Amino acid sequence: MRQPDFASARRSGSAASAAHRLSALDRSFRVLGACLNALVLALAVARLAGHLQSAWQPALLIGCLAAFVAATFAADLTSGLLHWAFDTWFSTTRGAFRRMVSIVREHHVKPDEILSFRFATDAGVLSWFGGAGAFVLLTGSQVLGNRPVVVVSLCLAAVIYSLDVSLMFEYHKWGHRRRRGPVARLAQRCGLLLSPDHHLRHHRGAHDSHYCLINGLADRTLGQWGLFRGLERLISAVTGAQPRAEDHAMLARLIR
Repeated sequence: MRQPDFASARRSGSAASAAHRLSALDRSFRVLGACLNALVLALAVARLAGHLQSAWQPALLIGCLAAFVAATFAADLTSGLLHWAFDTWFSTTRGAFRRMVSIVREHHVKPDEILSFRFATDAGVLSWFGGAGAFVLLTGSQVLGNRPVVVVSLCLAAVIYSLDVSLMFEYHKWGHRRRRGPVARLAQRCGLLLSPDHHLRHHRGAHDSHYCLINGLADRTLGQWGLFRGLERLISAVTGAQPRAEDHAMLARLIR
Protein backbone atom coordinates (compact mmCIF):
# COMPACT_ATOMS: atom_id res chain seq x y z
CA MET A 1 0.00 0.00 0.00
CA ARG A 2 1.33 3.45 -0.88
CA GLN A 3 2.47 5.41 2.16
CA PRO A 4 0.60 8.67 2.90
CA ASP A 5 2.41 11.78 1.71
CA PHE A 6 2.64 13.64 5.01
CA ALA A 7 4.87 16.37 3.58
CA SER A 8 2.30 17.16 0.92
CA ALA A 9 -0.45 17.15 3.55
CA ARG A 10 1.46 19.67 5.62
CA ARG A 11 1.95 21.97 2.65
CA SER A 12 -1.73 21.76 1.77
CA GLY A 13 -2.82 22.85 5.25
CA SER A 14 -5.32 19.98 5.37
CA ALA A 15 -6.64 18.28 8.47
CA ALA A 16 -3.98 15.61 7.97
CA SER A 17 -1.30 18.21 8.65
CA ALA A 18 -2.93 19.04 11.98
CA ALA A 19 -2.36 15.43 13.04
CA HIS A 20 1.38 16.15 13.05
CA ARG A 21 1.57 19.56 14.73
CA LEU A 22 -0.10 19.30 18.07
CA SER A 23 0.66 22.03 20.58
CA ALA A 24 1.96 21.23 24.05
CA LEU A 25 -1.52 21.91 25.43
CA ASP A 26 -3.09 19.55 22.87
CA ARG A 27 -0.63 16.80 23.78
CA SER A 28 -1.17 17.31 27.51
CA PHE A 29 -4.94 17.14 27.03
CA ARG A 30 -4.60 13.80 25.23
CA VAL A 31 -2.10 12.31 27.65
CA LEU A 32 -4.22 13.30 30.65
CA GLY A 33 -7.35 11.80 29.08
CA ALA A 34 -5.54 8.54 28.31
CA CYS A 35 -4.09 8.33 31.83
CA LEU A 36 -7.42 8.97 33.54
CA ASN A 37 -9.14 6.44 31.31
CA ALA A 38 -6.44 3.86 32.05
CA LEU A 39 -6.89 4.48 35.77
CA VAL A 40 -10.65 3.93 35.57
CA LEU A 41 -10.07 0.79 33.48
CA ALA A 42 -7.60 -0.59 36.01
CA LEU A 43 -10.00 0.07 38.89
CA ALA A 44 -12.88 -1.59 37.01
CA VAL A 45 -10.78 -4.69 36.21
CA ALA A 46 -9.53 -4.94 39.79
CA ARG A 47 -13.06 -4.61 41.20
CA LEU A 48 -14.39 -7.17 38.70
CA ALA A 49 -11.68 -9.67 39.67
CA GLY A 50 -12.26 -9.07 43.38
CA HIS A 51 -15.99 -9.91 43.15
CA LEU A 52 -15.84 -12.65 40.53
CA GLN A 53 -15.60 -15.59 42.94
CA SER A 54 -18.56 -14.49 45.06
CA ALA A 55 -20.60 -13.78 41.92
CA TRP A 56 -20.00 -17.24 40.44
CA GLN A 57 -23.58 -18.45 39.91
CA PRO A 58 -25.91 -19.09 36.94
CA ALA A 59 -27.20 -15.52 36.99
CA LEU A 60 -23.68 -14.27 36.25
CA LEU A 61 -23.82 -15.47 32.64
CA ILE A 62 -27.04 -13.50 32.04
CA GLY A 63 -25.60 -10.45 33.76
CA CYS A 64 -22.40 -10.50 31.70
CA LEU A 65 -24.31 -11.00 28.45
CA ALA A 66 -26.62 -8.10 29.29
CA ALA A 67 -23.59 -5.97 30.21
CA PHE A 68 -21.89 -6.73 26.89
CA VAL A 69 -24.98 -5.91 24.81
CA ALA A 70 -25.89 -2.76 26.76
CA ALA A 71 -22.33 -1.39 26.90
CA THR A 72 -21.72 -2.06 23.21
CA PHE A 73 -24.98 -0.36 22.25
CA ALA A 74 -24.24 2.59 24.56
CA ALA A 75 -20.76 2.96 23.04
CA ASP A 76 -22.18 2.79 19.52
CA LEU A 77 -24.75 5.45 20.41
CA THR A 78 -22.03 7.60 21.97
CA SER A 79 -19.92 7.31 18.82
CA GLY A 80 -22.94 8.34 16.76
CA LEU A 81 -23.75 11.32 18.97
CA LEU A 82 -20.12 12.51 18.90
CA HIS A 83 -19.86 12.05 15.13
CA TRP A 84 -23.19 13.84 14.65
CA ALA A 85 -22.10 16.70 16.93
CA PHE A 86 -18.74 17.11 15.18
CA ASP A 87 -20.44 17.04 11.77
CA THR A 88 -23.28 19.34 12.75
CA TRP A 89 -22.40 21.90 15.41
CA PHE A 90 -18.78 22.19 16.55
CA SER A 91 -16.24 24.60 15.06
CA THR A 92 -13.04 23.76 13.18
CA THR A 93 -11.25 26.82 14.59
CA ARG A 94 -12.26 27.00 18.26
CA GLY A 95 -12.43 24.69 21.25
CA ALA A 96 -10.60 21.62 22.53
CA PHE A 97 -12.09 19.41 19.78
CA ARG A 98 -11.24 21.63 16.80
CA ARG A 99 -8.72 19.15 15.38
CA MET A 100 -11.16 16.24 15.56
CA VAL A 101 -13.87 18.40 13.98
CA SER A 102 -11.53 19.38 11.13
CA ILE A 103 -10.70 15.74 10.48
CA VAL A 104 -14.36 14.72 10.48
CA ARG A 105 -15.38 17.53 8.13
CA GLU A 106 -12.53 17.00 5.66
CA HIS A 107 -13.20 13.27 5.80
CA HIS A 108 -16.35 13.88 3.77
CA VAL A 109 -14.31 14.80 0.69
CA LYS A 110 -11.11 12.82 1.45
CA PRO A 111 -12.37 9.61 3.08
CA ASP A 112 -9.13 7.61 3.02
CA GLU A 113 -7.02 10.34 4.59
CA ILE A 114 -8.01 9.22 8.09
CA LEU A 115 -5.85 6.12 7.56
CA SER A 116 -2.78 8.32 8.03
CA PHE A 117 -3.79 9.66 11.45
CA ARG A 118 -1.97 8.44 14.53
CA PHE A 119 -3.80 6.16 16.93
CA ALA A 120 -2.46 7.76 20.12
CA THR A 121 -3.59 11.32 19.47
CA ASP A 122 -7.15 10.36 18.52
CA ALA A 123 -7.56 7.79 21.29
CA GLY A 124 -6.33 10.41 23.77
CA VAL A 125 -9.27 12.72 23.02
CA LEU A 126 -11.82 9.92 22.92
CA SER A 127 -10.49 8.53 26.21
CA TRP A 128 -12.13 11.46 27.98
CA PHE A 129 -15.54 10.25 26.83
CA GLY A 130 -14.80 6.56 27.36
CA GLY A 131 -13.38 7.17 30.82
CA ALA A 132 -16.30 9.38 31.87
CA GLY A 133 -18.89 6.72 30.97
CA ALA A 134 -16.83 3.98 32.59
CA PHE A 135 -16.49 6.06 35.76
CA VAL A 136 -20.29 6.37 36.02
CA LEU A 137 -20.64 2.59 35.71
CA LEU A 138 -17.84 1.98 38.21
CA THR A 139 -19.52 4.34 40.67
CA GLY A 140 -22.76 2.42 40.20
CA SER A 141 -20.95 -0.79 41.11
CA GLN A 142 -19.81 0.84 44.34
CA VAL A 143 -23.37 1.84 45.25
CA LEU A 144 -24.58 -1.73 44.62
CA GLY A 145 -21.60 -3.36 46.30
CA ASN A 146 -23.72 -5.92 48.19
CA ARG A 147 -24.82 -7.63 44.94
CA PRO A 148 -21.78 -9.38 43.44
CA VAL A 149 -23.44 -10.30 40.11
CA VAL A 150 -24.46 -6.70 39.53
CA VAL A 151 -21.00 -5.45 40.52
CA VAL A 152 -19.23 -7.77 38.08
CA SER A 153 -21.70 -6.94 35.31
CA LEU A 154 -21.31 -3.18 35.80
CA CYS A 155 -17.52 -3.43 35.92
CA LEU A 156 -17.52 -5.51 32.73
CA ALA A 157 -19.78 -2.92 31.10
CA ALA A 158 -17.36 -0.18 32.20
CA VAL A 159 -14.42 -1.97 30.56
CA ILE A 160 -16.30 -2.62 27.31
CA TYR A 161 -17.68 0.92 27.09
CA SER A 162 -14.33 2.53 27.80
CA LEU A 163 -12.46 0.46 25.23
CA ASP A 164 -15.11 0.79 22.52
CA VAL A 165 -15.40 4.56 22.82
CA SER A 166 -11.64 5.06 23.02
CA LEU A 167 -11.10 2.86 19.94
CA MET A 168 -14.01 4.17 17.83
CA PHE A 169 -11.69 6.00 15.44
CA GLU A 170 -9.85 2.73 14.78
CA TYR A 171 -13.16 0.97 14.11
CA HIS A 172 -13.97 3.84 11.76
CA LYS A 173 -10.72 3.18 9.90
CA TRP A 174 -11.67 -0.50 9.54
CA GLY A 175 -14.85 0.69 7.88
CA HIS A 176 -12.65 2.22 5.16
CA ARG A 177 -9.77 -0.23 4.82
CA ARG A 178 -9.73 -2.28 1.66
CA ARG A 179 -7.44 -4.84 3.28
CA ARG A 180 -8.71 -6.23 6.56
CA GLY A 181 -7.70 -9.31 8.49
CA PRO A 182 -9.96 -12.35 8.82
CA VAL A 183 -10.89 -11.52 12.42
CA ALA A 184 -12.01 -8.00 11.50
CA ARG A 185 -13.97 -9.29 8.51
CA LEU A 186 -15.72 -11.90 10.64
CA ALA A 187 -16.58 -9.33 13.32
CA GLN A 188 -17.99 -7.01 10.65
CA ARG A 189 -20.08 -9.79 9.09
CA CYS A 190 -21.47 -10.69 12.52
CA GLY A 191 -22.42 -7.08 13.22
CA LEU A 192 -19.94 -6.66 16.07
CA LEU A 193 -17.90 -4.03 14.25
CA LEU A 194 -18.71 -1.33 11.71
CA SER A 195 -18.89 -2.75 8.18
CA PRO A 196 -17.84 -0.80 5.06
CA ASP A 197 -21.29 -1.34 3.54
CA HIS A 198 -23.01 0.27 6.52
CA HIS A 199 -20.57 3.17 6.81
CA LEU A 200 -20.67 3.87 3.07
CA ARG A 201 -24.23 5.11 3.56
CA HIS A 202 -22.88 8.03 5.59
CA HIS A 203 -20.72 9.09 2.65
CA ARG A 204 -23.63 9.24 0.25
CA GLY A 205 -25.77 12.34 -0.09
CA ALA A 206 -25.55 15.00 2.63
CA HIS A 207 -23.57 12.99 5.23
CA ASP A 208 -26.51 13.35 7.61
CA SER A 209 -27.21 9.72 8.57
CA HIS A 210 -25.43 6.53 9.68
CA TYR A 211 -23.20 8.32 12.17
CA CYS A 212 -22.39 5.41 14.49
CA LEU A 213 -18.88 3.98 14.36
CA ILE A 214 -18.81 0.87 16.57
CA ASN A 215 -21.25 -1.45 14.81
CA GLY A 216 -24.12 0.75 13.58
CA LEU A 217 -26.82 -0.84 15.74
CA ALA A 218 -27.88 2.55 17.15
CA ASP A 219 -28.21 3.80 13.54
CA ARG A 220 -30.58 0.96 12.72
CA THR A 221 -32.73 1.69 15.77
CA LEU A 222 -32.65 5.19 17.29
CA GLY A 223 -31.19 6.75 14.15
CA GLN A 224 -33.96 5.41 11.93
CA TRP A 225 -36.53 6.43 14.54
CA GLY A 226 -35.48 10.09 14.13
CA LEU A 227 -33.13 10.71 17.05
CA PHE A 228 -30.65 12.97 15.22
CA ARG A 229 -33.21 15.02 13.31
CA GLY A 230 -35.21 15.47 16.49
CA LEU A 231 -32.14 16.74 18.37
CA GLU A 232 -31.36 19.14 15.52
CA ARG A 233 -34.88 20.59 15.60
CA LEU A 234 -34.68 20.99 19.36
CA ILE A 235 -31.27 22.73 19.29
CA SER A 236 -32.31 25.00 16.41
CA ALA A 237 -35.51 25.96 18.23
CA VAL A 238 -33.59 26.81 21.41
CA THR A 239 -30.49 28.50 19.96
CA GLY A 240 -31.42 29.54 16.41
CA ALA A 241 -28.31 27.76 15.07
CA GLN A 242 -28.64 25.91 11.78
CA PRO A 243 -27.29 22.35 11.54
CA ARG A 244 -24.24 21.70 9.35
CA ALA A 245 -23.83 25.39 8.41
CA GLU A 246 -20.03 25.33 8.82
CA ASP A 247 -19.80 21.90 7.18
CA HIS A 248 -21.63 23.15 4.09
CA ALA A 249 -19.31 26.17 3.88
CA MET A 250 -16.23 23.94 4.20
CA LEU A 251 -17.49 21.56 1.52
CA ALA A 252 -18.09 24.49 -0.82
CA ARG A 253 -14.48 25.63 -0.37
CA LEU A 254 -12.94 22.18 -0.78
CA ILE A 255 -14.81 21.17 -3.95
CA ARG A 256 -14.27 24.42 -5.87
